[in-house]
Amino acid sequence: MNQKNKILHIISGLGKGGAEKILYRLILNDQLFQHEVISLSNENFYKAKFEKINVSVKSLNLKRGKLGLVSIFKLIKFIKDSKPSIIHTWMYHSDLLGGLIGKLLGHKNIIWCVRNSSIDKNFTSFKTRLVISLCAFFSKYIPKKIINCSKASNQLHQNMGYPKEKCVVVNNGVDTSIYKPLMLANENLKTILNIKDNKLILGMVARWDAQKDLNTFLNALKILKNETEHQWHAILVGNGLDQNNEQLVKDVDLRGLKNHISLLGFKNNLVSIYNSFDVCVLTSAYGEGFPNVIAEAMSCGIPCIGTDVGDTKNIINNTGWIFSLKNSEELKNQIKETFEEIKQGKQWLLRKKLARERIVSNFTFSSMLKNYQLEWKNIL
Repeated sequence: MNQKNKILHIISGLGKGGAEKILYRLILNDQLFQHEVISLSNENFYKAKFEKINVSVKSLNLKRGKLGLVSIFKLIKFIKDSKPSIIHTWMYHSDLLGGLIGKLLGHKNIIWCVRNSSIDKNFTSFKTRLVISLCAFFSKYIPKKIINCSKASNQLHQNMGYPKEKCVVVNNGVDTSIYKPLMLANENLKTILNIKDNKLILGMVARWDAQKDLNTFLNALKILKNETEHQWHAILVGNGLDQNNEQLVKDVDLRGLKNHISLLGFKNNLVSIYNSFDVCVLTSAYGEGFPNVIAEAMSCGIPCIGTDVGDTKNIINNTGWIFSLKNSEELKNQIKETFEEIKQGKQWLLRKKLARERIVSNFTFSSMLKNYQLEWKNIL
């Protein structure tokens, strides 16, 4: 029996983010290669999941912004012990550190995976901006291939100086056999949260992060409350979006939204969550490459409203709405449009159908997996 080629994945952390989720699903479903994972940080949400499928995970347990000689020597040892055929790094810090050490150790088959579509200087630390600049410089020398998760990400990085001939786009993909329409999810959640049947559910799946620009959503809801107070209820789902977040609770209370918003925090089963929404909203102000939330919600047949960041507009296409960055008034108007369309019934059902068809036809997990496997094969 032939020994499978080994891919060593080096990732900045194994927290609850989109890149970590994509990496886990790729390894879980790939049968062509052997995989090992190194995590730079002490974020280890996915570590147990990898270990359950017998994938070796080693961690440097770095705290944010902390890197010493001991950690560098540990990473050198991990890479030497692994003896991989391919080193595949994920996100800037791993691209730079893992890629540079891998190159110095003589590895030629190095793949970088980059995901951002824009860099906001107001919310990006000097250290991170320095790392990004160094990545742009070393992109000419370290990686043999650079995988972008979206067209927007690809354009950004080529503009930064990443070699065009090395860059390729592999869109994120959704498992449409899992993320699919479910009956009664909306009614069930309303029962659990004691929400009246006649109220429409405005949903957001995100995390507590400046990138997600939750203030724009909250400001839109404040305006909406004064115009359509009894027609809707908002649900926020994701890491940090819960009652333990004192700042978020304060932001909600100051806008008079306490009785109009449920903060559910992190949830594992997003399929039923998406299906409980009437419409899904994403207000990201920068940085999104390929927003998984939009694609997953649409795969469940939920129309979306999003900002023109990353590939959001390309994913939504003509199945939903795009509004201007930080424009709460415009977002409020688009939410009201959805209310009117839902009342009409027939047009809304068609929109739900088109949303799912858009994902099934263009952004499936199986196509993403095949494209990654093709890049892995071609680099050898």
